[in-house]
Amino acid sequence: SGLPSGVLDYALEVPTYGDRFAPYNPVLPSDPAFAVEGGTLSGADLVAAGESLWLEPGARVISTSDFTDVESVVRGLLGPLSVDGSVVLCRNLDHAQLEKRVAAEKATRSLV
Repeated sequence: SGLPSGVLDYALEVPTYGDRFAPYNPVLPSDPAFAVEGGTLSGADLVAAGESLWLEPGARVISTSDFTDVESVVRGLLGPLSVDGSVVLCRNLDHAQLEKRVAAEKATRSLV
């Protein structure tokens, strides 16, 4: 009501759409997922990286990664996400307060 022709009210329309993403073309584990110098890592490579960290499914990880190289991206972000986990990014973490931060964030693991 009161909107110009062809305009939708965002607040009314958006809640009717779910938060699920379904790609038009299914993504295969062998498909490229992350560009690195000299090639790419596949989705399967990223899952393997997550598994190499011995993270439990759904892990909530505190990470201080600086994301300046592939290893820090895989370790601090993609690895935890590959096991359906979540990441709490911490900059300038006071390491003396790490245990308090882990408890406050309800983290199950820290990668610092």
